[in-house]
Amino acid sequence: MNIFRRILLALICFIPLSTAISQNWIGGMVSTDTLYAGQTNVILMNSGFHQADQLVASIQANFCLDEPQRCQDCYTDTLRTSDIESLNDTLVKITFDIPAYAFPVEWDLSLSNGMGYYPMQMFTRAYIVSQPFDNTVCLGGNARFDICAYGYRDLDYDWYHNGNLVQSEYMNPVLEIENVGFADTGMYYCVMEDWTNQGTHSDTVYLHLKKIPDQQDVPEGPAFISYNQGPVIYKIRRDELITGYNWVLMPENAGHVDNIYDTVVVSWDRDFSGQAFLFVETTLGECPGLNSDTLWIDVAGKPETQEICIVGIDDTTENCRVVWNKSADPKVRYYNIYRESNQAGIFLKLVSISAADLSIYVDSASRPEWYPHSYKMSVTDTSGIESQYSKIHTTMLLVVNRDIDGFHNLEWSHYQGFPFLSYEIYRGLSRDSMIHMNTITSNVNLYKDLTSPLASYIYYQVIARNPDGCVPTMKSGIDYSASRSNTARIHYPLGILENYRSNRLNISPNPTFNTLRIQYSGTWKGAMEATLLNLLGQEQDRFLINSSDQEIDVSMLEPGMYLLRLKEPAGFLLKKLIIRR
Repeated sequence: MNIFRRILLALICFIPLSTAISQNWIGGMVSTDTLYAGQTNVILMNSGFHQADQLVASIQANFCLDEPQRCQDCYTDTLRTSDIESLNDTLVKITFDIPAYAFPVEWDLSLSNGMGYYPMQMFTRAYIVSQPFDNTVCLGGNARFDICAYGYRDLDYDWYHNGNLVQSEYMNPVLEIENVGFADTGMYYCVMEDWTNQGTHSDTVYLHLKKIPDQQDVPEGPAFISYNQGPVIYKIRRDELITGYNWVLMPENAGHVDNIYDTVVVSWDRDFSGQAFLFVETTLGECPGLNSDTLWIDVAGKPETQEICIVGIDDTTENCRVVWNKSADPKVRYYNIYRESNQAGIFLKLVSISAADLSIYVDSASRPEWYPHSYKMSVTDTSGIESQYSKIHTTMLLVVNRDIDGFHNLEWSHYQGFPFLSYEIYRGLSRDSMIHMNTITSNVNLYKDLTSPLASYIYYQVIARNPDGCVPTMKSGIDYSASRSNTARIHYPLGILENYRSNRLNISPNPTFNTLRIQYSGTWKGAMEATLLNLLGQEQDRFLINSSDQEIDVSMLEPGMYLLRLKEPAGFLLKKLIIRR
């Protein structure tokens, strides 16, 4: 029995109380049974003691773990036998009355016949001091079940939920459940095992959730918010079980919410655009309720600015033409075209063009040959919100005049709207026969044509190109990336060309074959330069006139019509020449 005295006794929860005689009694008596709390019998063998009625049996506390004061009380509380009787010559039955509240876990059994004291040790089985209790908690709250018991040696605790083992731990009588959900509700009990390997069940207890209302539906209110829209009201279905409503708008920078119980007023931030969502957190007293379903809300920002790609002169109508690349935003409903009025900086709307139409507008009221026209544009979305204005684009106005020397001077207003590197200059004898004549840097807007052809009408045009290109349509044959100026022309009335200052210049024979005689009747001041040009104004030959009457060889020139231009100190003299073969 000495080995049992070296085993520490633990305070354990929920194990029954028992005792057992564990060694022979001096005098030949032997334990034959186990003692339990309550009235318990022990049968002892009598190996020589014949006067059983003279025996006195008692149980007295010997050792108690963690309860020294209570054990001290037990030392003075002897649990005496309720009966001792001889069953026969060899067996004696001793009846003990061990109370259920007895806390000691090691006892001394004393037998005495008046002639001697014979101690025998017994050990108390574990027994329950306090049972677990039911728990009723909030959804998402915490629950705790615990049991208190005493026993000899340490105890094992197995906790069961609805018949399934959920926790098995050594020396841990507590079951804790965090974030309680619906699946955690139901029946719980504990099964304990002590040093006898016998399981003992606690009372069955229950975990309940406090009553909660059904989940709320999606908040009621608009799911699309236009730009700069005023405060909007949203509502949720009222439930009498709900004691509090907390409206949540995410992201937080989408706007400001003013809670009014089951109603909220949302003031949207005008700088926010994109998708937001709104839901309600509910409470039931101290318990959180179920969140409502989420309402997703599209919040429109101010429409993005739509830029003009290019403005110029329409090839067909000779009116101003505005070109833009269509926006990919499906919320664009209209493109608005503005033109500067006769007051500087004041733009008036000309038209709103449907997003489904071609992104080209020809301004039929424009007069690009009179003055440069400035345009800007905006878009209107499906909510009726207009974007900011685009950058201003301005057409080029080209003017041509003839100087005193007979050369053609071109001057035009700069194109405004996008950066580019150069201007292209075109010339022709008709609007439809323009050919490229020269390219000059974009920071210059003057050009002198020294090789203009001899014709009644000469046409000029200046072009600026958008380096990024413009693609408003797949229509072929039109280059929308070029801004064309107005078509400027210079006109020589019939007869003026031949006779332009020609009274001092005479050529013969005309027509000629190989030799041409040039006679100058003006004041001779020295050698002069003469040039032969074709009708396109291209130089074919050049030579010096060293006297007022001189012949030149034209046999190397092809047959055709030419223009002889003689440069005198006061300007140019022109004469039409025909060469034949």
